[in-house]
Amino acid sequence: MNGIKMITESVCITLIITGIFSLLIPSNTLEKVIKFAIGLFFISSLVLPFTKQQLDFSFDFQQEQQSMQNQMLEQGVENYFITVAEQKLESQIQTLLESNQIFPESVRFQIHIAEDNSIDINEICVTLSEKYQFEQEKVISLIEKEAGLVPKVVIKKC
Repeated sequence: MNGIKMITESVCITLIITGIFSLLIPSNTLEKVIKFAIGLFFISSLVLPFTKQQLDFSFDFQQEQQSMQNQMLEQGVENYFITVAEQKLESQIQTLLESNQIFPESVRFQIHIAEDNSIDINEICVTLSEKYQFEQEKVISLIEKEAGLVPKVVIKKC
């Protein structure tokens, strides 16, 4: 891209200088010699950028690649953060329930990170065995009190 810019600048400056010299040519016997000299100057000015530097018509994709890498990294960090948050919440809910003598089979969460980087817990799902089916209301009230969200409680039949 730098080569194209240099050639464009060279052509513009050459046209300006050639135009000024063409206006200053006296009309006498030296007119043909001066026109030839101006023409030679113009042609050499056009050829000079090609001889000075090899033209590089490559485009810079580095910024686009870096942007894609940044997006992939952000997505990876977000996924890792969601996984860690889910594990931490699962541990806290299980500890809460176990301290109340309720042993769930599983605790799952749906977590979403919003555009403003806030964390939304969309759903809490607690799976209980038949043994704890009468503890369903207690589980709901404990989790609602602790997390501020009403969980979905599933009773798993054996």
